[in-house]
Amino acid sequence: MSILLKVLKNQQKLTTKWISSLGTIIGLIIILITVELLIDFNPFIQQKISSVEKSYQVISKKIGELSFLSKTVKGFSKNEIEEIKALDNIKDIACFMSCNYQVIISVGKETNGIPSFYTLAFFESVPNRFLGESEGFSFWDSSMNEVPVILPKNYLDAYNYGLSLSMNTPQISESFLKKLRFNIEVSGNNKKKNFIGKVVGLSNHLNSIIVPQSFLLFTNSIYGEKILQEPTRLIVKTKDKNEENYIRFLGEKNYNIGDNSQQISLIQKIIIGLFSYQFIIAIIIISQGLLLLLFYSKIIIQSSKDVIKKLFITGYNINQITKTMEKIMLKLYALIFILSLVITIIIKLAIRNQVIDKLNIKLSYLLSPYTVFIWAIIIITFFITNRINFKKSLETISKQIYI
Repeated sequence: MSILLKVLKNQQKLTTKWISSLGTIIGLIIILITVELLIDFNPFIQQKISSVEKSYQVISKKIGELSFLSKTVKGFSKNEIEEIKALDNIKDIACFMSCNYQVIISVGKETNGIPSFYTLAFFESVPNRFLGESEGFSFWDSSMNEVPVILPKNYLDAYNYGLSLSMNTPQISESFLKKLRFNIEVSGNNKKKNFIGKVVGLSNHLNSIIVPQSFLLFTNSIYGEKILQEPTRLIVKTKDKNEENYIRFLGEKNYNIGDNSQQISLIQKIIIGLFSYQFIIAIIIISQGLLLLLFYSKIIIQSSKDVIKKLFITGYNINQITKTMEKIMLKLYALIFILSLVITIIIKLAIRNQVIDKLNIKLSYLLSPYTVFIWAIIIITFFITNRINFKKSLETISKQIYI
């Protein structure tokens, strides 16, 4: 058997061997890194998709080019609200309630590196059922000086990725933001009062500062102008944000959708499509690499046919010769699979450093169990396919002995 091993090694075609090996390595790396990135970035993708939590959307009327000539704000009439409510795609609907007084938010002195600031603001509220779970938000009464507030998530993003960089101030995490307290000054009707604001949550589907309805009703009754206005914005819960008739209705009525659900949906499809395309390309490359390796194995067997025939005649069986053939391929396969795994890890570490610097996403140093599992499955598939190929080729040679 050692003679066969020596003959087989001498019959190796180096060009075919290394071309097929290189193709297999490239295909393996593409598959592994595709699976790994899809797993690592999935939470980030889902976070972006969750910008329309529970299929909530904000509807408003489009502002015309000549709207600046009128001081009145065009809101939704009762008939228009009922018309939207009657749509099959609408599960729930409510109006935004707005403050009718001046609001000033400020931080009087620097706190934990966060600079003092002063800004005009605007409060709105919606029924609690549209807000999800935000601890401490559902209850407020006039005896309480601390006001729970829900901020738009993009406010925090604008600060972290814009203002903090230009002002050289620390970035703020969501958990840290919830520990901060700020001053809220409300004024109107020649009256003024200060409250303490506390952030209890961030919203991806609401783009205004949300306070409890009980707080807004209380402050509007004291500091607000006694003006009855039609609601300018509605919040709806839909069965399907992208339902064709629903989208057509909004377009015909010239209504705006105040979220990026359709863009997010499109981005999600593009990302998944790109990963799928990349995965298919990798499968094709690996398949071609495997075919070349099988072709390479057949060339070795055919080149050593005379020696193999003599081994059959002297009493060796197909399984014994197959094991010898596998020894030839074992080192090559080990090189292919170990090298592909090492290069995948190196690429992931390089991507990880870029992602942490630019997107502030935390990725693990290690490959996920799913990636390693797929890697192992491919190895097993290669070995099984190769063994079947060896046995079929050897069976053909053994039959030729007795012809």
